[in-house]
Amino acid sequence: MKNRVFRAIILILSLLATIKICILGLGIDEEYAVTMAYRMVTEDRMFLEMWEPHQTSGFLTAFLTGIFLQITKDTEYLILYLRLSGAVIQALISLFLYRTIRRSFAEDAAFVVAVFFYNTLPKWIQTPEFANMLVWFSTLAFTCFLRYYSVPKTQEAKQQEGKAEMSPRSKIWLVVSGISLSAMVLSYPSGILAIPVILLGMWMLRDREVGAGQKVGAGSKVGNSVVWEMATVLGTCALLGLGYLLFFLRTMRVEEFAYGLRQMMTDGSHQLYVAERILAYGQEFLRLLGFVAAAVIPALVITLICQKLRNIRSFLLLMLIFSLIGQVVFWSGDSRYLQEPLIYFHLLALAGILIYRYGRQEDAAVGTNRKVLFWFGSVAGISIWLSALIITNTTISVTGSYLMTGLISGILLLWEDVKCRKKKYLVRGFVLCLLGTTLFAKGYLVCSTEGIKDNVTMVRQKALSGPAKGIYCRYMDGYIYNIMAELLGEYTTEECPVLYVGQHSLYYMLGSQTISNYSTISTPTYDERLGEYWDRYPQRVPKILVCDVAEEELGELKQLLEWGPLLAEQELLQGIENVRVYEILGRRE
Repeated sequence: MKNRVFRAIILILSLLATIKICILGLGIDEEYAVTMAYRMVTEDRMFLEMWEPHQTSGFLTAFLTGIFLQITKDTEYLILYLRLSGAVIQALISLFLYRTIRRSFAEDAAFVVAVFFYNTLPKWIQTPEFANMLVWFSTLAFTCFLRYYSVPKTQEAKQQEGKAEMSPRSKIWLVVSGISLSAMVLSYPSGILAIPVILLGMWMLRDREVGAGQKVGAGSKVGNSVVWEMATVLGTCALLGLGYLLFFLRTMRVEEFAYGLRQMMTDGSHQLYVAERILAYGQEFLRLLGFVAAAVIPALVITLICQKLRNIRSFLLLMLIFSLIGQVVFWSGDSRYLQEPLIYFHLLALAGILIYRYGRQEDAAVGTNRKVLFWFGSVAGISIWLSALIITNTTISVTGSYLMTGLISGILLLWEDVKCRKKKYLVRGFVLCLLGTTLFAKGYLVCSTEGIKDNVTMVRQKALSGPAKGIYCRYMDGYIYNIMAELLGEYTTEECPVLYVGQHSLYYMLGSQTISNYSTISTPTYDERLGEYWDRYPQRVPKILVCDVAEEELGELKQLLEWGPLLAEQELLQGIENVRVYEILGRRE
């Protein structure tokens, strides 16, 4: 009865948190994802008119946007629709994850994992954007591997009695895992670096036990060889990749595709030398050590004082509990940014690896299920996380949730460890802190522009029109959004080329104008590539220029207006607050 009540409370809180995340807040990363998808389903073509660095991740949002536009013929309420769609997608993956895990592990553990996954959003965004999709598709692939490789509980019981019979395993799970990995790579192209690690996991499970002393391996009567299993996954990825390439080459020349790909990969906002990236990560790592110490030191003190807790498992559980409590304390303080320090993600992934290692030392006959969790969860999760760090200009804190498969494995490995189960009060404390922190983050906190921390009590301004209609934004963001909607409606006409200078790319969708920029990324740069773009597409030379930056931040705009190959002869049409609208009378030759 108590278990049912607990589950009901958690599910109700999850629903309330979902409602909140769908109607409150609007950040520039979400605006970028929505605007980029809108370009894809209207007049712009990928790799030709579009040079966005994340454009390969737009397929899911573009598909959903296309359906919406076909039905409504308008963009009003588009963001609300995309958020609800994202919530449904995440709920379906959570349900699949729950049903898969409970086949081979404790049902309570499956529930905790499913709720944790459903309520974890990398950027506090529910819309299908690239960070969410990386987590979704990597988790889908992991779940499919779990379906294929893990031994169900009923069969595991028979196996202990020596009566197990191996049922034929459907290759469909390997095919679906290949599809999921392909989608993951499109969502985050650097994720391709994790594919060899996943194939290594398949190789390491080549001699897995399937019952009654039977093993799957080359020449085995129960199942196919590891070579065919790896070929199925890799072949699915290769076929989808080839199909993706041919889809674009049917409408453009190879040279055009290569040119657009090069422009996509050389975006100015993502240019960072390897040495600079390593230095930035090193500096962040040193800052995070303080937060790690705040979790490790009290856990270590308690384990040393209490003799019954003087073991590695008690220490790990206490460390995780203190890291989760510390995160809530940090959020409740006067910290400016929301996506910091989030070390509980990294510590949970590490705890899973350590529990697996100590389990192997104490019990050489580690079960197949735990091997699956380790290789496809912990190891694969770390490789996906590293692939994001190596290639992109992100941070250690922000990418913590990219370890999702490692986090799921960490929870399950802790739960399934026999000696951890004996420490039921610590396990319960960890579960309550984990779900409590996750629901607090999703249900109370709001991520505003540039990752600024807000909460549900902040004063809001409702967006009155356009794709964000019905969303309650931070007051000034909503105020400027509504002003911009009026001005663009007044000064632009259908197919009028408009260049916007600022971070809120959603403003491009507040009218029927043509986008004059090669990229709608929320951290734009203005350089010679803009002139190159207009040389290639002269119909995109702007007639209207709009900006929403403060007077002291007009350096980029002035450089843009005065720089030789770009624009000249501008006239200020309107200026309200920080919003300025210019008419471009000509282009300097």
